[in-house]
Amino acid sequence: MHTQIPAELLLHIFQFVPRTMVKDLMSVNRTFFYAAMAERYKKINFFQMGDSMLRLVGSLQFPPIQDCVRVLRVRPYFIQELLSEHGDEIPEDSDVIPHHSLSSVKGCFSSFANLIEYHLIWSKLPNLGNLPIDILRAPLLANLHLRKLFLKASLRKLESLLSFGDVLPQLEELNISVRRNHLHTQSAPNGLSEQAGFASLTSFLNRNRSSIRCFSFSSSDALDCTPLFRSLQRYPVLHELSLSIPTSTPHLGEPSCLSQWMSRHCPSLRTLTMNLRFVDNGLPWEESFKDWIQSFLSQVSLPELRSLKLTPGFHTESICLLVRHFANTLTSLDLSGNHMVFSEVVAVMKELTSFERGYRTEKTSKLSVLCLGPVSLFPELVDLFAETLPTLQQLDLKVKDAVPHKDEIAEYLLSRVTMTKRQSPAQIVRENFSYISGQNHDCSLLR
Repeated sequence: MHTQIPAELLLHIFQFVPRTMVKDLMSVNRTFFYAAMAERYKKINFFQMGDSMLRLVGSLQFPPIQDCVRVLRVRPYFIQELLSEHGDEIPEDSDVIPHHSLSSVKGCFSSFANLIEYHLIWSKLPNLGNLPIDILRAPLLANLHLRKLFLKASLRKLESLLSFGDVLPQLEELNISVRRNHLHTQSAPNGLSEQAGFASLTSFLNRNRSSIRCFSFSSSDALDCTPLFRSLQRYPVLHELSLSIPTSTPHLGEPSCLSQWMSRHCPSLRTLTMNLRFVDNGLPWEESFKDWIQSFLSQVSLPELRSLKLTPGFHTESICLLVRHFANTLTSLDLSGNHMVFSEVVAVMKELTSFERGYRTEKTSKLSVLCLGPVSLFPELVDLFAETLPTLQQLDLKVKDAVPHKDEIAEYLLSRVTMTKRQSPAQIVRENFSYISGQNHDCSLLR
């Protein structure tokens, strides 16, 4: 009996087939032809103008191929190139497409009915009026299945791009990267211009808050994001939150606004990632940053938080402050990329295993996963983990060197060690030193 194989199943199978073989299978039958087309046009990029992009636009004029597109990545250099090639001046309020290729691109972007992921990086390019906005906004207006949205642009461009009233009902993952406006009108100070841009962004976020499970917000400059976090409503199903904090003042703005907004998500928020964004303005930032962290932590409450990740750059004092605040609920802690000496690791372990619960001080931790490094590996370090983290199931260390004693000078190259609870500290050290002594490359101890 003939059985029709679902297209999604064929797509999954074709992920394990070389692309050259997929091309050869197109001639087998209609099912394989459309499956091969779906694999070929599943992810498409629009970056710079060229023959390959023009051929892609031509292929995308056919509805069966339009339906294959799942992921769209756009950097609108091609719009600027086409307009320069056209040579006409485009008024700021123009919405007329002056070039047939741009008209074709807009038609394609409006026809991706099965698009689930949209990436737009619009930086270091001029704002060309309404013309590119209509093209770049088309995937948002024409699609009801979009699940992941990644936007990187200035506040001014986001204000224009997101000024529509439609809701994306299936949007689950949202990544917003904001850049400062580099061109301000003389009549509007920077603060007012940024506030207007945040108003449009806030409206978009609040319209789509009911479905977002993963939200990431970053700023490449030290912007005052107080208007944004003050106006954001609660995301009822928010599970993961990632924040990028600039090192220079005002960091992310008034910390109380951010902490109050985050505290509204205490029933749902399980994972928090905090990234350090270095902004070189020639001024010291360590004390200001630590004070900002302290003020933020004094007002935030996330009793259901289970996972905390701190990306490279955080000083030990800030790491200890954050670990101390969330220690009583954490089951996973990721400090990968933060260079730490033994005394700093001891300080973090102390914060993990000694925290207030009611009127008494707990001495145990619920941590089951710990990622750390680069660190020096020696028996005292492994003993520390064994003694202070009794519930630890997985320890992922990025090892920069290995020595027989914590006071010895290191002579070994960078390696990676993954340990499980079933290995004793003595076994870990013995096997790792035996391996490193005979190898000069990365190692992984898995049992």
